[in-house]
Amino acid sequence: MKDKMPIHTNAKENSILYKIFVTLSIMICLFLFPSINTKISEHKNQIAILVWSVFVIYIAMLIILIVRKTNHRVVYYPLSLFTLIALIFNVGVIYIGEAILWYLLALSYPLIGLMLVLGFIGHHLDHNSLTKKKLGTVLGSFLAIIALMLLMSSVSYFIQNFGQKKSVVLYEEYEKTKNEIVEQFNDLLDNNLVCVYEIEFNEDCSKIIAIELLITSENVPNQEIDFCNKIIESYHSIQGLLSTYHYNDNIIHFEFTNKNPFAKPESTFYQKSGYISEEENFYYIYLNPSPLEFNK
Repeated sequence: MKDKMPIHTNAKENSILYKIFVTLSIMICLFLFPSINTKISEHKNQIAILVWSVFVIYIAMLIILIVRKTNHRVVYYPLSLFTLIALIFNVGVIYIGEAILWYLLALSYPLIGLMLVLGFIGHHLDHNSLTKKKLGTVLGSFLAIIALMLLMSSVSYFIQNFGQKKSVVLYEEYEKTKNEIVEQFNDLLDNNLVCVYEIEFNEDCSKIIAIELLITSENVPNQEIDFCNKIIESYHSIQGLLSTYHYNDNIIHFEFTNKNPFAKPESTFYQKSGYISEEENFYYIYLNPSPLEFNK
């Protein structure tokens, strides 16, 4: 009888320690974990002392449970990992700031997997059925899954990064080619009066989708007819390039740098813009709703 009494006493002590440990874990996760961030700016030093004190006490209790081989390991193994993560988060917030949260989020899947592994190991330790083969299989499977996740993440990052670099290169090539073509157009235009304002190409810059000219308002001739002749002349000068880059629309819009000096007050749409339209036998210059007609 005397030989059995210490065992019974240890079992009872272990059970009480286990219940205290589980209760402390729940309290940490329910109260300390969510509330610390709201008070950190006001009482940083006091909170740091509190968190470190709880941390040390919790680790000590966990070590005692492990050394005594207390049952219910299926519960307190994974629970202790989750609680330790909560405590690490609190310490991180104190010394690093909320940025620590991103590290925890990045490690969330491996940590969940590790909690499941610890629960599995704890279950078999509780029932004294853990063998080296089972342990090796579980740990090997866990490490294989983590390795696979890291590999997939690396491949995904590489593909995304490669795609971004390729997009940047293509964009830079597109802009370079576009600028070169714009220069070709401007070399044919009277830049004191007319230049290319905006031009849009397809992906390989082989076809013009849209083009708009810019008119320097200060250099516009005083006579409307003279200005229209200038616009027709400019249109003639770039027709070859328009054909080269397969611009099939018979309309080219233009924008004034200041305002359209020929627009009537009621011509709302034409106060700063206009366009030239080519038909079979005529050119139409729209500076107002009613166009000016010119023979070809």
